[in-house]
Amino acid sequence: MNKRCVGKVAERIAVTYLKSRGYKILTTNWTCLGGELDIVAYKRKLTFIEVKSAESGFCSPCDLFNYKKKRHLLRAVNSYLLKNYESATNIPDYSFDLISIEKNRGKYNLKHYSNLDLLN
Repeated sequence: MNKRCVGKVAERIAVTYLKSRGYKILTTNWTCLGGELDIVAYKRKLTFIEVKSAESGFCSPCDLFNYKKKRHLLRAVNSYLLKNYESATNIPDYSFDLISIEKNRGKYNLKHYSNLDLLN
């Protein structure tokens, strides 16, 4: 399976997981000039969720969530907020989550990291 297909499968797994945890999925694969948001969901607050996946043995999916990716994610989040909320006073509380999915011997192992600080 190529890298893009693995990513799409991982995003579908992540959406199913989030729905089972009571998240309302607002959009997936939202794109702008600044980048892409994998999943935008809501559960008590707006949550921007990055999905990272890898085949077992190559590297940890978390290792793929580096400084450059965080910077692109912040740019995309700012674009999303500007497009969907009229002013800064209307922007709801929001957070950043990471879902890492590792494929090992045909099985997928999911880990959910909540409330990440993207500035560090």
